[in-house]
Amino acid sequence: MASYLDKNNGAVQYRGLGRLTATLLLATTIASTWLAAVSALPVFARAKKESSNENSTVSATAPENAGLVKETIFSENLEREAYTHLPVGFVRGQRLPAVLVFHGGFNLANRMDTLTGFNEIADQNGFIVCYPQAFKHHWNDGRNIDGHDNYNDEAFAVECINHLIRKYNVDPTRVYACGISNGGFFAQYLALRRPDKVAAIASVAATLPQIIQSTKVPLHPISVLYILGMDDPLMPFDGGVLHYKTFRDKGTVLSAPLSAQYWVQGDHCNPQPTSLDLPDIDATDGCRVKYANFNGGRHGTEVGIFGISGGGHTWPGGLQYAPESQIGKTCRDINASKAIWDFFKNHHN
Repeated sequence: MASYLDKNNGAVQYRGLGRLTATLLLATTIASTWLAAVSALPVFARAKKESSNENSTVSATAPENAGLVKETIFSENLEREAYTHLPVGFVRGQRLPAVLVFHGGFNLANRMDTLTGFNEIADQNGFIVCYPQAFKHHWNDGRNIDGHDNYNDEAFAVECINHLIRKYNVDPTRVYACGISNGGFFAQYLALRRPDKVAAIASVAATLPQIIQSTKVPLHPISVLYILGMDDPLMPFDGGVLHYKTFRDKGTVLSAPLSAQYWVQGDHCNPQPTSLDLPDIDATDGCRVKYANFNGGRHGTEVGIFGISGGGHTWPGGLQYAPESQIGKTCRDINASKAIWDFFKNHHN
C-alpha cells in the first residue's frame, strides 16, 4: 500500500489512510499517525524568543564561556575539543548521567547552549552536558560526504564518553546523545555503531540517511526520538535529496515515517503508536505539534516522533539563529531540550 504524508492547513494526513490518527503500519507502511505520545511528557515550556582508546591524553583549560569547561582530547592522533557543563551544585564523586550534544554542520560546539538552552535543563535536572567540536566543523555521519569521511568521529565520541566517565564519574549506563542536522545524523550513526556507549539518542532536523538504512542494521535495541519540522527547507520531511540553494548534493534521506519504521523494526516496538496533539501554547509562532510514541520494544526501548507543522530547520524552543526566509520557523510550543531529557531519563544501558 503506497502512502505518504500530506501537509494541508497545518493538518497531517496520510493519503489513502485518512487523517492523522491512522495507524502507522509496520513494514508496508509506518503510517503516519502524527504524532503522539505519552501524555505525561512535560514539554509544554515556552522558551525565550531571543535571537576507542582508553589511554588517550586529556586536559582541561579555563572555561571560554561561563559555565563551560574546555576539554582537549587526543583521538586518532588528532587534538580535538569538547566543552563540558557541570550542573549547579555538582559535587565530585556523584554518579550523574551525561548528554552529548552534537552541533550542526559548520557550527561551533561552544555556541550550542545558546541555540538549545541545554545548560539550564541540566541545572534543573542534575546531569552533565558535553558539546564536542567536529573536526573542520562537520561530522563524519556515515553519508560518505567528500572531505568529511576521513575522520573517525565515532572514535572521538567514544573518547569523549570515556573522558566523562574518568574525570567526572559519569554513570556509563546513562550516557545519551543528540544533535541537530549534521549532528542529528551523527547521533543516529553513533546509535548504530556504538549502542554499548549510548542508552538513547535524539535527532533534531535530521531523518535517516538512505545509505545508512540500506547498509547498516542496528546492532542492539536503542530508544530513538525525532524532532522534525514538517516545513524544513533544508531537510525534506517527505524524504529525498538534500540540497539548498548553492549547497551541492548532500545525499538522500528517508521520509520521517520511514525513518521511524527503521528503528521501530529494529527495536521490535509496537507498530501501533499512541498519539497526541499538543497544546498551541504560542499562537503566534505559526506552528502546531503532534507526537507519536511506539513503545514496547526489546529491553524497554521506544521510538518517539515530534512532527511540527510549520516548523523549519530549527531547534524548537531555541534560538531563531537565521532568518525565517532561510531556515523556516522556530516552534515555541515545546522546549526541545526538555523534551529530549524527558525522553532520555527513562532509559539506561
